[in-house]
Amino acid sequence: MGNTGLDAGETPTTHRNDIAAVVYRDNATIQPWDRHSVWYHASEHETSTTDETVNLISRIARLGINTLTIPAGCSNLKLGFIMSRAEKRSIRLLPDISALDSPPSTLKQWLDQGGWGIELGFHHLTELTSRIGGMSLGELQAQVSLAHPESVLSLGLWGDTLEQFDDFSNQVYDAYVHIVRSRPLNLPITSASFSSEIIQLYRLFDSAGTLPAWDLSAGSVHATAGELSPAGVMALALALPGLVHIDAESSHIPPSIRHILRIRQTYQMATANLVLDRSRLADGIVILYAGEIEIRANFSGQPDPIANDGRVLTTSQIELPRADDGNLLLPPGDVAWLKVK
Repeated sequence: MGNTGLDAGETPTTHRNDIAAVVYRDNATIQPWDRHSVWYHASEHETSTTDETVNLISRIARLGINTLTIPAGCSNLKLGFIMSRAEKRSIRLLPDISALDSPPSTLKQWLDQGGWGIELGFHHLTELTSRIGGMSLGELQAQVSLAHPESVLSLGLWGDTLEQFDDFSNQVYDAYVHIVRSRPLNLPITSASFSSEIIQLYRLFDSAGTLPAWDLSAGSVHATAGELSPAGVMALALALPGLVHIDAESSHIPPSIRHILRIRQTYQMATANLVLDRSRLADGIVILYAGEIEIRANFSGQPDPIANDGRVLTTSQIELPRADDGNLLLPPGDVAWLKVK
């Protein structure tokens, strides 16, 4: 999707190289997964029958979600019918084999029927085994390569240090794992830890040869929250270039995820350049620029004034409070998206 760098850059509103850093630079080449950057990880109880699965496809399509993973252990599904309904909604389906101890008999059927790859689940780096769902990464890659040229292996990784990710990046690269999602290491996040880690994590995605992707499952979001509210974490992470992975519980954390995802799509934020403005980090205010959108996160203990000039597109609250002078206030723990002037 792009590449990363620690070189000095500039925000859309300033040319002071001493306060800005380019975190991620898109390579301007449209990739097969750029238009399918919002993933929903379904649970077994959401997809235990064909009717439930079809209804879920309709619901997530209305939200603006375009990729769905389904537990591969749900063996009584009418895959052909489900695949056709997903295709009509422009949703890509992948079987999730993470909970299985042996290769599912339906895996080849999933891929033959039009599955777009295999979901491998979320693993701690120190606990990641050489076999997932009873198959090695090499065997899984062989299955995927026969299915479709754009099919992928998707893997979630969680570690304690960046060195662990660095050590594992060569294994991921050699195994042709295409999508690796992560979350911040130091939990809960602070303005300092987020700013430093976001640059390094994008670097690791690039060195591993994987698409950048972010774990926004409910458990991850609540673990990350601290100085930011859970809704603030969601609003901040959904602004990041790359793929985002959500589940049923986390989809209800923001006031309106449908509105946020519509903005994300309209402004093509999944493939935008990302710039970190460091001018207010000391005050606990993180400012990012994703293409034409400014993302402001308030890690401080005080409300942060925002001009009431019509630039606010969405926030982690339903509505921002107003100051006595008529301007808006971004409360501590919240995040706002603003249109760049």
